Amino acid sequence: MTRAALGTRQVVLGLTVFALVACGGAARSSAPSSPAAEGAPAPEEPAPTPPPKMSGTIRYFEVSPESLKADHAGLADGPALADGAPDVALALGLEGPADAIFVSSTDARGEPNGEQTADTIVGLEALPETVGGFALGKHTPTLAVLEGGRLLNTKDGALRPLPPGKHDLVVYLGKLDGRVPEGLRVAVRFTDGSVVKGPVAKLR
Repeated sequence: MTRAALGTRQVVLGLTVFALVACGGAARSSAPSSPAAEGAPAPEEPAPTPPPKMSGTIRYFEVSPESLKADHAGLADGPALADGAPDVALALGLEGPADAIFVSSTDARGEPNGEQTADTIVGLEALPETVGGFALGKHTPTLAVLEGGRLLNTKDGALRPLPPGKHDLVVYLGKLDGRVPEGLRVAVRFTDGSVVKGPVAKLR
């Protein structure tokens, strides 16, 4: 092989190697980057754990010093909203994970008289048959529930489920036709579906 031919062959080999290296670099640069490199969003946080399904007890139910002094509830189903008239207020002590509260008017013997029930059941959700004699949440006004001065009702009026443990609540209900009933009896539904009836709070 002549010196000229040998030089030509070396040039061709050099160009071939250069082309292969260039193609490999291009292939590497065009490969898709990983999600982490593109700043992919972090995985969503898990939903809060719902309260365990269990029953509970009513520790006390009595007229609160706030009664007929504060206004947190009206006479309609839905959001817990003030209506410009002072409410009947009752102190309610619970132990356990409650998800609904009912307060019903009673006669002088402490039996429900069917005149008034306020609760945290709203819309088309059914009320327990043993409470107040009303069928659906839309038939009863919303009971405002506060703990430590903080409203526990959701924006539609339902009660945010309470976690296990002791709770010291104040519940507010509007006065039916401006009248104060003989007494009021409380019932509480816990997360296992059980409805526990409490004592009667005498109002007059």
